[in-house]
Amino acid sequence: MRRSGAGPISMLVVLGFLVPVGGCGSATNPRQEVPILLAIESDGARDGFVRSDGFLRVVGSGPGVGDLDDARLGLGLRMFYSFPLREIPAGAQITSVALRVYQEDRSGRPYANLGDLLVDHIDPGDALDPADYEGNTLDADVGSLSQAFVRGYTILDVQSCVRRDMAEGRTRSWFRLRFPRDSNLDGENDIIILNDGENSRRSNNLPVLEVIYLRP
Repeated sequence: MRRSGAGPISMLVVLGFLVPVGGCGSATNPRQEVPILLAIESDGARDGFVRSDGFLRVVGSGPGVGDLDDARLGLGLRMFYSFPLREIPAGAQITSVALRVYQEDRSGRPYANLGDLLVDHIDPGDALDPADYEGNTLDADVGSLSQAFVRGYTILDVQSCVRRDMAEGRTRSWFRLRFPRDSNLDGENDIIILNDGENSRRSNNLPVLEVIYLRP
């Protein structure tokens, strides 16, 4: 494990060995390609939520996704995660990338009333602003992170998103979590409560981008 400054933690883990067959001396001194697992925690200084009325919060965000009908009818809430990519070596052969986010709790019936928990790949620049509630989208609906509430980590393959970010010179991968319906207009909150890079829920179940790659 190593820490990059005061920011998110990245962990390197050896997963196994792939030994090429053939070539002079390969039986006695094979070249070893080692698949590496790099676990990148989201950046708590950039994670946050944006409401449909333009209000946003990054520090101490109390993260969640859903509607806030109890506060104002039709008020939607979307969550954003930012993952720095600097620990991935230039030229690395990426074989897998998984977005892992922990569902801590719920209020109301968000899945029954609002649909599946969806993920958009976005590029808001260096920091969130109110327009990111639905703007700055690179890839809309890259997949369903979850279809029901189960306390624990939910996982989605986002390899194509990270590959695109690296190919296009971005130093971060950003993801927006949302439901297909902003609200069901019933006057009651329907929210999935998550954790963020600040560990706002104090559970230590941090959002993670798990990258498996071969060294260049």
